[in-house]
Amino acid sequence: MNSALVLAVGVAVSPIPVAVVTLILSGGRPRLGSAFALGWIAGVTGSLAVLVALVSVADTSDETPLWISLAELGLGLVFLGLAAHVWRSRHRPRPAGAPPRWLTALDRLTPMRSAGLGLLLSAANPKNLALALAAAISIAAANESSAATAVTVILFASVGTVGVAVPLAVSAAAPERSRSALSTFRDWLLHHDAAVLTVLGIVVGAKLCYDGVTAL
Repeated sequence: MNSALVLAVGVAVSPIPVAVVTLILSGGRPRLGSAFALGWIAGVTGSLAVLVALVSVADTSDETPLWISLAELGLGLVFLGLAAHVWRSRHRPRPAGAPPRWLTALDRLTPMRSAGLGLLLSAANPKNLALALAAAISIAAANESSAATAVTVILFASVGTVGVAVPLAVSAAAPERSRSALSTFRDWLLHHDAAVLTVLGIVVGAKLCYDGVTAL
């Protein structure tokens, strides 16, 4: 369970969805923010549940199969490679004052589209899918009961939602005062997204490589 929850932190620390919900809330649209969070939760929970069901087909009753160890090692190397790529690309030029294109589409969101966007960014996000797969492998290797597995899936989804839920909680507690703070945080997150993603990739990659090597 511990390994799965560590990986869930990687889902929670996702600059793009946090920036999206923060931007939505900074525009004074709490309903859209809540719809986005619901879509995000559904995507995170559904992805892990499906992957756990697929991975659990393997027999892990006696010891960790070789393919699980190799998969963890492979995923770890992928994350380390992605971290290096993000860091090398951090100075890629962007027009001054121009936000990413996906941010400009937020003005046209409806509650349904907002929920769909949350679902898309969670369930169709390669990073999240890789983290969910690594968590599913960890859960399968633990060979826990169905009830314990369900609890782990719920906890994974809960932890993975923290990054999106915190701006919602802050906005609900102090709508007017939080708007400026959320906007400032959004700008900081977008400005430092390369550093955040690099650190995240190194931490998750190192953890997966360690787990894979020690299980060989």
